[in-house]
Amino acid sequence: MWNTISRGKVLHGTICNTSKTNKEYWVESTIVPFLDKNGKPYKYVSARTDVTTVIEGEARLERSQKFANIGTWDWNIETGALFWSDRIWSLFGYDKQVTETTYDNFMAAIHSEDRQLVSDAITDCIENKLEYNIEHRVVWPDSSIHWVHESGNVIRGKDNKARHMLGVVQDITNRKEAELELQTSKEKLSGYFALSPLGFALTNMDGGYIEFNDSFRKICGYSVTELRELDYWELTPKVYEKEEAKQLELLNTTGRYGPYEKEYRQKDGTLIPIRLNGLLIKDENGVSQIRSIIEDISDSK
Repeated sequence: MWNTISRGKVLHGTICNTSKTNKEYWVESTIVPFLDKNGKPYKYVSARTDVTTVIEGEARLERSQKFANIGTWDWNIETGALFWSDRIWSLFGYDKQVTETTYDNFMAAIHSEDRQLVSDAITDCIENKLEYNIEHRVVWPDSSIHWVHESGNVIRGKDNKARHMLGVVQDITNRKEAELELQTSKEKLSGYFALSPLGFALTNMDGGYIEFNDSFRKICGYSVTELRELDYWELTPKVYEKEEAKQLELLNTTGRYGPYEKEYRQKDGTLIPIRLNGLLIKDENGVSQIRSIIEDISDSK
């Protein structure tokens, strides 16, 4: 500051000062030197605006973005100028000191298989007024793949022409990896259900069958279509009503029932001994369902 104004030049800058009570405060300052006939400063006038609230707000925002792993961006569609908050560079694996904030650098960070998807979403937002809301992969310079969620929208002028596009980016790598792992587990589990000699069935609370594997269908002796029209109680002889009520109470109080043994009445009327276990679960809408494992114990009997 002194080097600037002592040479007779005007200084503009944001300065942190300390108050009498030793509390820091920020001021936006303009210091103007007055020069004598020899061109040397003989006095200075300073105009200052307290911007402590703004500076502290920006610091809080930066901490919040870092904590939530979120960055913000503002793209001037007309000029091509692109603003990134400090968090954006790390989300795309870039070095702020090296990489310019350009649309080309943004697209270059996106996984090659996702670029068209992102480009189409941007076009739809600008031209068709659709919300920009997309998940895609980014590839860092070390070749590691990360997932981000982007959302944003367009600001238009009075002529309805798109001027700016603004949005946020959030790292969702951990969530996507968990989802992919869960999907893989479900596929493996689905394969196990399909090939297992045990019967698996999912019913609603009224006993209607939602899904089941082939082993369960064979135990019951019905076709797929017929089973979808039946319910749990039509397979169960009335002699088991008291035991069924006991198991239902157990299910409602503990979330489980069984193991217990009973019989199913097959399509041709044959009674087949089985062993049952079950769990009370909820679907994605929070609706209660019963997942049951059914074992044919004819041989052991």
